[in-house]
Parts: sequence; C-alpha cells; structure tokens
Amino acid sequence: VENGLLTSNLNKSKENYDSASNQNKELTEKVTIASALKAQNIKVAAITSRGKLKEDDENAYKAKRIEKIKVAYTLLPNPLTKQEEKEVIVRVLDPEGAVLTNGMDGSAFYATGKELMYTGKQKVAYNNTNQNVEWVFAKGGDRYRPGKYNVELYAEGFKIGEGNFTVR
Repeated sequence: VENGLLTSNLNKSKENYDSASNQNKELTEKVTIASALKAQNIKVAAITSRGKLKEDDENAYKAKRIEKIKVAYTLLPNPLTKQEEKEVIVRVLDPEGAVLTNGMDGSAFYATGKELMYTGKQKVAYNNTNQNVEWVFAKGGDRYRPGKYNVELYAEGFKIGEGNFTVR
C-alpha cells in the first residue's frame, strides 16, 4: 500500500514538473518574441558618385545616379530588450527578388526557421531610446536595374522592419 502511494505521488510530481516545464518554455518563447527589436521610419536614399545624397519623397531614383544607397531607420525603445551590442542584418532585394551583394559582404543567416541570404550587416550599440541608425551599401559592378527594390532588416532571428525604393 505504501509503495503504491509513493508511486502515485512520484507520478503526480513528474506530471507537475512536466507541466511547469512546458509553461516555462512557452513563457520564455513569448518573452523572446516580445523583446525583439523593432525598426520604423525606414528610409532609403541614393548617394551619387560625387558623394551627394539624393533623397526623394517617393524613394524613386535614376539608375545612373546611384553609386551607393543609404538606409536610415529608427530602433524603437523596448524595456524587455537588453541594452547591448546588437547585430542588424540588411537584405536588399532587387525587383526579381534576388539579394544584392557587393562580393565582399553577404552570406547566409537563419530567421523564421529559414536560411536566408543577406546583403550586409552592422553592429549597433542598442541603448533603448529612439535610436537613429544608418547603413551605407556600395553595390559595385552593374547599375541598378529599373524597378522596385525591397529592404528588409533582421535582428536576433526576427524581421524588425522593411522599406523600399524605386529605380527609374
């Protein structure tokens, strides 16, 4: 009888442990998602071969004038996010969906359970304020083709923002 009671108590303890462990895992996942960085006000500007910054309200630029692009964005404050150096990964996709690279940067990373190619990345000392960040990319090689380009920002495995620009 005593052995049966002990076995029963042990089984209940195991069930309670498993339940608590599952709840802890779910809460950890929720906190991880909630603590993800968020980017807003994503703007793309063209930089000419003479170093002049061309900003168009409609983000439409002439292909022959684009030497580099500058992506500017704001990292929003989040009390759940640690104030530390963060790596922001940038993907620039051409009108056909191919990821732009300059031959020096760019490789693969994992986000949302998939391996994705990226254009470049930068380290940002996140300080939990409305922090303005800029990233400059020199494509090299051929001119930009006409069409709509998408810019995606990722950090810690999450997409944190996106923007676009058009080349005429």
